[in-house]
Amino acid sequence: MKRIIFLLPVVLIALAACNLDNSDYPRRIHFGVDGGIRQVRGSRSTTSLTICPIGGGKTLAVMGDNRFGEYKDSFIMGHDWLEVKGKGMNGKFTITAMPNATGHKRELMISGMEMDTPFYIYVKQAGH
Repeated sequence: MKRIIFLLPVVLIALAACNLDNSDYPRRIHFGVDGGIRQVRGSRSTTSLTICPIGGGKTLAVMGDNRFGEYKDSFIMGHDWLEVKGKGMNGKFTITAMPNATGHKRELMISGMEMDTPFYIYVKQAGH
């Protein structure tokens, strides 16, 4: 019982320090086998975006990487089955998942910064 009384304030302080609102972006987006399009919008301007595997690993795409054609007022980035497009840095962008013909579920994470606040969107797609 003493442990619970001691741990409760520690947990509450830790939760208060976390960014629980995810800058108004959804925490998870689920696509069906057929893929689809979702528009998302944060509360402030987006200053960076990356696509990476869930659980860490090599970054797969970075907003501003010339391979994906960033031009001053818009960006497009993607990896394999997932594409992210936006116009300007207004915090609004479109996530597109291509149809899944692999038979396996697919997962990626979009991480970004809104001014000085990080956010994470876990993108999952069903398999057959």
